[in-house]
Amino acid sequence: AEQHLNDFNQFMQAARQRFSASRNTSLLMFSLLDTRHALVIGQGSLFQDVLNELNITNAWQGETNIWGSAVVGIERLATVKPGRAMCFVHGNSQMLQQVTGTPLWQSMSFVRQNQLQILPAVWFYGATLSAMRFCGL
Repeated sequence: AEQHLNDFNQFMQAARQRFSASRNTSLLMFSLLDTRHALVIGQGSLFQDVLNELNITNAWQGETNIWGSAVVGIERLATVKPGRAMCFVHGNSQMLQQVTGTPLWQSMSFVRQNQLQILPAVWFYGATLSAMRFCGL
């Protein structure tokens, strides 16, 4: 356990250097739940702790639940103006394709500015290994 924590601390130190150029850009993190709803990641989440370590601002400033996430209508994503966005997919490529073809989706600033990354699923509620996987994406 001690060795893993030492490895984790070294990993995060390297990640801080690797992401130093991203410090002036906010990041929106979410996963689509269905064609009308998204789970956004914010204050109180593991990934918020990672962003804090990396000195990156979370673009989601809305309320979150005890786990640091919130279920919102997809239209709420259009009200956030992040520098970058990450959408974590959970084997729902057909639904993603359906959503990304809508005018609402195409109007979102992070889509128009080509600042959206579609990424494989990461366990949002995990611990150090989840944090390391997130940084590796």
